[in-house]
Amino acid sequence: MIKNLTKAAFVAAAALLFAQCANNSADNAAAAAAESQKLKSETTWILQSMKVDSMDLAVPTDTDVTISFLDSANLAGNGGCNYYFGSYSIGDTTNSITLQPAGMTRMAGPNMEFEQQFIANMQNVTSYSLKDSTLTLCDSLGREIMILSQSKESPVVEEQTEESASENTTAE
Repeated sequence: MIKNLTKAAFVAAAALLFAQCANNSADNAAAAAAESQKLKSETTWILQSMKVDSMDLAVPTDTDVTISFLDSANLAGNGGCNYYFGSYSIGDTTNSITLQPAGMTRMAGPNMEFEQQFIANMQNVTSYSLKDSTLTLCDSLGREIMILSQSKESPVVEEQTEESASENTTAE
C-alpha cells in the first residue's frame, strides 16, 4: 500500500511539474511574441502605401520614402524629396505611438506635394501594429494610414564634418 501511495505521489508530482513547465513555456512564448511586436530603435521602414482621408495616395517610385527610428526617441528619414528629423514616443498603452517631425531640409523636388501630405500624416499617427517585416501605422480612429516594410539596411545618420559645418555657419 505504501508502495502504491509513493507511486501515486510521484506521478502527481511529475504531472504538476510537467504542467508548470508547459505553463512556463506558454508564458515564455507569449512574452517572446509580445516582444517581437514591439517597435525597436535603430530600424528603418520604407513606405509602401499611404492613405489620407481614406483615399490611397500614389507613393513615389523614384525614391524611398522612409522613417528611421533611432536611439533616444529620435526619428529621421526621407519624405520623398527632403530629409526630415524629429522625435517619437511609444506610450504606456499597448502599441500607442506619436511621431513628431520637427524640421527638414528645404530642397525643391518632384515629390513635394506628396512629401507635405506624408509629414502631415505622420502627425496623425496614434498607434501601430507590427507583423513580421510590416509596420502598420494607424490614426486615432484605428484606420490604417501608412504601411511600411522593414529595410534591410541600418539607419543612415549623416555626421557633420568640419568642412560641412564651416559651410553651414555664417560670418558674424
